[in-house]
Amino acid sequence: MARVLIIFDTQEGQTEKIASRMSELAVQAGHQPEAYDVDHLPKNLQIEPYDAVFVGGSIHMAKHSPRLEQFVL
Repeated sequence: MARVLIIFDTQEGQTEKIASRMSELAVQAGHQPEAYDVDHLPKNLQIEPYDAVFVGGSIHMAKHSPRLEQFVL
């Protein structure tokens, strides 16, 4: 079983739906997913304990949101 972290940023809700579906599929595959909106991350989130990390976000005018970019940087 792998621990899977899914971080997403959504403006119209579609990316959240994708993250939710990814979580469902991970559970079905026997993994332990945790999905968070980039605006509601737990304090002191560490990515090292996770076996896989997925980051997704909307693209508007060829750019991701500043808050998602900040998380990645």
